[in-house]
Amino acid sequence: MFPTTPSPLPPDLFAMTRRIAAALLRDERTWHTLQATELVHEAWLRLAATLASQLSELDQTRTRSLFAKVMRQVLVDHARARAAQKRSGVVQDVPIHAATMPHGGSSGMAMVQSPDEIFERLDDTLLVDSLLRELSENDPRASHVVELRYFAGLTIQQTALALSVSDFVVEKDWRMAKAWMALRVQQHRGG
Repeated sequence: MFPTTPSPLPPDLFAMTRRIAAALLRDERTWHTLQATELVHEAWLRLAATLASQLSELDQTRTRSLFAKVMRQVLVDHARARAAQKRSGVVQDVPIHAATMPHGGSSGMAMVQSPDEIFERLDDTLLVDSLLRELSENDPRASHVVELRYFAGLTIQQTALALSVSDFVVEKDWRMAKAWMALRVQQHRGG
């Protein structure tokens, strides 16, 4: 069979497309440097680019929304892995208040001055994820607004389109969520 190679494709689909690629490459020159797995990945990347160019604005916004969820999960999984390394002593521990300090900050006592600063200062992915989970229990739409704005980089208008609500609703949810998250970060720090 084929060697096990990490692939973003489902195993059955990867195996099928790899068999096709291997058959195509058998007919190529012997000095050809492209491997079947590389051909499959490149073909899927090009297919994704072609499909993306054909999406409507609404589809693009929804795709970015889905991508934001996936990116958030990847970041959370990565942060959990780093946290596991910290527990094993490989990486230096960082106190929770450091998550609200700007890079290069010297004191753990700096306070978040306004709700807008929460996303400029907050770089602790696990804390963001925890806060979003907590927020989603009380206000799922506001949590989704934060996810779209923070992880997908959507504008107010794009977020409103993705959620099928007005710009005003998104702005209100965004302001409320930032203020709530700033308060929760201060509570986590004991402030």
